[in-house]
Amino acid sequence: MITQHKANLPTPIENILNMQNILIAIAATSILLVGCARPISIAPLKSAALGTPVTEAQVLVAVQHPNGIRLEKIKVADWNFPRNFVDPGEIDENGNYSVHREELLHEVFIYVLRHPEHGLYFIDAGFPKNREENYRFLLRWNVRKKTSKLTVHHTTADWLSQNTSEPLKGIFLTHLHFDHMQGVAELNSEIPLIVGPAEGTRRNIYNPVIAKPTRDALKNRS
Repeated sequence: MITQHKANLPTPIENILNMQNILIAIAATSILLVGCARPISIAPLKSAALGTPVTEAQVLVAVQHPNGIRLEKIKVADWNFPRNFVDPGEIDENGNYSVHREELLHEVFIYVLRHPEHGLYFIDAGFPKNREENYRFLLRWNVRKKTSKLTVHHTTADWLSQNTSEPLKGIFLTHLHFDHMQGVAELNSEIPLIVGPAEGTRRNIYNPVIAKPTRDALKNRS
């Protein structure tokens, strides 16, 4: 005699309930992540009167005719990142895609801008000497580990003292991640910092991990 086992398949109602549970879990996770999102800076912001905005095309034309403006690119650090990636064109003997690993070299720069009328400016601000004192555990672990080690060649204050006697008039920050701005911690707090709109107030779920060095570098600014 053949015994037929009836599969316990979910009913349509059960399918709907399961889908509802999944959606509730997704919604709860999303709410949790949004709740963890923080702005990277709590420093006060004010509008800057720096002239008239121009288009990218106008900037590119102006770069071709610098009229005495000099721009110098200074490499201040190297930061290696490992990256794993799958090559869809390669399959091993078990039918799995091959996974490759490569090292990505991230170079950190400051740009020194010398204007014949307005003086010396930086684009980005590099690092201070005591940079790791302001890192939380996860960030400190990341910049020290062998596979993604951060190597700083010049602190911003050292470069200034060794290469120019001209006063720094201001710093244009491309964004407020610590590897672009932490060097302001060692500079005169009266030096203006210029950032793009909403850069200090934009929220991100990663900011609780990386925000501390940024906030500490800006804490003496009013």
